[in-house]
Amino acid sequence: MPNDRDRREPPEPISSHADGVSGDLVKLMPRDLVFVMRFMGESQHRLQNHFQDFIRAELAGGGVTTKTHPMIHLFIESHAILLRDFVFSGVSLTRQFRIEEIERLTGDTTSMIRVDIWDQLKSHIETAEKQFQSQAGTLPKLLSAFEKPQGPFGERKMTGGSHTARRDALLARRLRLVASVSALTAEALRLNQKRAGIEMDVLRLELEIGRSGATEQLVRDLHEAGQNAAVIAQACSACEDRIIAAEGDVEDVDRKLAAASNED
Repeated sequence: MPNDRDRREPPEPISSHADGVSGDLVKLMPRDLVFVMRFMGESQHRLQNHFQDFIRAELAGGGVTTKTHPMIHLFIESHAILLRDFVFSGVSLTRQFRIEEIERLTGDTTSMIRVDIWDQLKSHIETAEKQFQSQAGTLPKLLSAFEKPQGPFGERKMTGGSHTARRDALLARRLRLVASVSALTAEALRLNQKRAGIEMDVLRLELEIGRSGATEQLVRDLHEAGQNAAVIAQACSACEDRIIAAEGDVEDVDRKLAAASNED
């Protein structure tokens, strides 16, 4: 029976079946687990520098420099990282190994690799759940950003009818909208990167089927990759629609700012 001490202790991770889900993942490893190569260290820095120089030159060709856009280095760095990750992710998909191949290459005849992976999965699942539980005190503040808004943004009445206050509010709204467009653009690039990776996976599977024949495993993998490609395509389209809508909001604010300037 549980005693008072048990009741005072932090709750167990929500998934008390962490070992169970870990076991499920291990069972799926022959189908779902792949070992891929990864560039690290100086290689990442070198390719990122290449893309930063490339983006900087492309922008300069269009008249965008640090003189016209003092904070442009933030844009250059973030997009260089996205392009770097796109390249390395794409390349890593071209060289993949299944668990059976790794076991054969390492001479693992007792499935010790699988046991070790199961143990690590269980440990990390429990750590992730405890980490979430430890944030219970900060959740209300974090969740407040997802609450239903009180009313349409920017429709609060301006006291005193001050043109300056109205213009400041419009400028603040424009700044937030521009930040939103930037974030959506980065998200679109990430989604397109993921889409390209899935399409490469589809191509790899098609080539493998052409070489080895349509085994049940390859056909199932190809079907799943095709479904993933369709899902990510929809996500890309939705993101593009949101970008168009946000850019439209920016244009609307610009018109209101122009009108406010004319009133002054």
